[in-house]
Amino acid sequence: MGGDAAKDVGILNVALGLEHEAINAYQLGAGSGLLQKPVLDLALQFQGHHKAHRDALVATIRKLGGNPMAEMKPDDYAKALKADTLKSQADVLSLAADETLHYTVLTQALGRALPAGALSFGA
Repeated sequence: MGGDAAKDVGILNVALGLEHEAINAYQLGAGSGLLQKPVLDLALQFQGHHKAHRDALVATIRKLGGNPMAEMKPDDYAKALKADTLKSQADVLSLAADETLHYTVLTQALGRALPAGALSFGA
């Protein structure tokens, strides 16, 4: 539609970077040994959602003629996400609560009340 594909690629690469981070956050949680079933199964399912998001973003970026941003090394994500502070299942769930659907399920798993306001993120 006459738009600047490079700008679109830039925005999509930001989203891709967030998907890479989410995938690695769930990997840290799953590999921590702190998650109990069925929470571990949910974490892996949510990680699968992020992998599907990643794959769609990569395909779209390539279709637009761009280069998808590379994923960092797992140790870099561990450091950025402060994996060394994860001491309990609740710590892992708090780290993983990043999307509305996932946030809702994980909030309930933590036994916390849902937010009263409509804009619970970034507010």
